[in-house]
Amino acid sequence: MKRIIAIILALVMLFGCAVTAHAAPKTDKAARTMMMNVCGADPESGIGMAAYNLKQILGAAFSRDENVRFTIMTGGSKTWHMDSELPYDPATGEAPDGVSTEYNQIREAFGADEENEDYRGKTVLVDGDGISGDADGDGKVTVLDAACIQKNLANIETSSFNENAADVDRDGKVTILDATNIQKYLASLPCSDGIGEPIKKEMEHKLVSRLQAFRWNYDAQDWDISYTSTFEYENAYPVLIDTLESYEGAEHTQKTFEYTFDGDLPLTSTITDTAQSTVTTTEYKNGKVYNRRLDSIGSTSWMTEKYQYGHDDDYFTLVLHEGFVDNLGYMPNEWKEEADSISVTTENGLLKQSVNTGIYAKWLEGEEKEWIRFRGVYTINYDADGIASLRTANYSDIGYDPQYRYEVVKKNGKITEIIKYNYNTYEGGWIAAEKYLFDYTDIEISPARYSLMINDFITEHGGNYYLFNWY
Repeated sequence: MKRIIAIILALVMLFGCAVTAHAAPKTDKAARTMMMNVCGADPESGIGMAAYNLKQILGAAFSRDENVRFTIMTGGSKTWHMDSELPYDPATGEAPDGVSTEYNQIREAFGADEENEDYRGKTVLVDGDGISGDADGDGKVTVLDAACIQKNLANIETSSFNENAADVDRDGKVTILDATNIQKYLASLPCSDGIGEPIKKEMEHKLVSRLQAFRWNYDAQDWDISYTSTFEYENAYPVLIDTLESYEGAEHTQKTFEYTFDGDLPLTSTITDTAQSTVTTTEYKNGKVYNRRLDSIGSTSWMTEKYQYGHDDDYFTLVLHEGFVDNLGYMPNEWKEEADSISVTTENGLLKQSVNTGIYAKWLEGEEKEWIRFRGVYTINYDADGIASLRTANYSDIGYDPQYRYEVVKKNGKITEIIKYNYNTYEGGWIAAEKYLFDYTDIEISPARYSLMINDFITEHGGNYYLFNWY
């Protein structure tokens, strides 16, 4: 017992983990339960320290016969180093699979109890998505899983039962057909798809309720809050975005929205932005931004955008900008024109790559307008969910320039965190720059619009790369 307590203290000190209560399977043996939240974080992603400590737990001599249960919730790591030793099942020499990087899982740890041959020195999944067909949670699909389902249907108690993994035909319930499918799978006969593979939790696409942005403090080597934005919606479109920056004395700034709709799709909108002192009016076609005009409050400055769409009207491929800057007599007024020609690649209806090339002209009153080609070609690559993963520029004078990389963290089917890295040209590596945390409403939107919303936040509205118009 002293060894178990020592391991707990070591894990808490190493990973800053909290001892947290979680649901566990019923048993008539264990009178004492030790529960640990193993937040793997960077030590696990980098060198597998959490997995190593799990191996130490599995090597300790304890069992339910000692009235002890040890449950562990895994999570908080972008990579789990579960090779043949970390941890492993001495009875088979195999590693339990299915430790998720996207959501939390609760496992029961069984120590090196020589009298308990079934659960000697391994972890058993008791909650989480796990592996399809792995009803008993031991990390593999065997005939014991079919037997586990049959026992459960007969109301015979089992040491552990993962209902989600047992539902192999994904019909929302566990029946004898699931046990039959597992038997067919083991006999290499036609059966339900996905048995033996990790269950992928479906991605949720909901409107953000709160966004928190952080900047990396190099002196303190920690994140500093930059700003917090909260969102209110009607008809699945924002009516208020309230933002508070972190500096002392900062006041709330707001964007307010007024819409007209044709059914569920907007026809027009008017956006008043107190931070930028602007009013933006937008015309939509098939729910997509078609014409947009921004007027400055307090001056005669204005800007317009006209969009041309491709890809069945999902993503624009051409945008024309025109603008006038009223310099209020301090210097000559300025005119601007720009044409962005964008090559768009999609996959499953989501952005895969966008490449922006174009020309622009900027001149003062009394000067001749001269068109200039963009200095570079601006590219964003996107992941399978349509979220920006890499932003690069290829400049005419200095060549290829990797600029930003994005690291996405998912939990329970939701994107909860994205870290943006800047490329350090001098040292040749990526350094943390900004972090974004997301909370969500219950309002569902399309996967394409969801990706535009997230990209709008993490790319500072897109700039020279792409304009992510989600409202």
